[in-house]
Amino acid sequence: MNSLRLLISDSYDPWFNLAVEECIFREMTTQKILFLWRNAETVVI
Repeated sequence: MNSLRLLISDSYDPWFNLAVEECIFREMTTQKILFLWRNAETVVI
């Protein structure tokens, strides 16, 4: 059973966080991942 991996971004830059999200989607396909990030106005889950 795969455990859930929690990744929390310290960056408030939405472009950087979207790029990290894309990398996670493409490269970490065998893991269950919850990636949390935010910018000044938004929290994305």
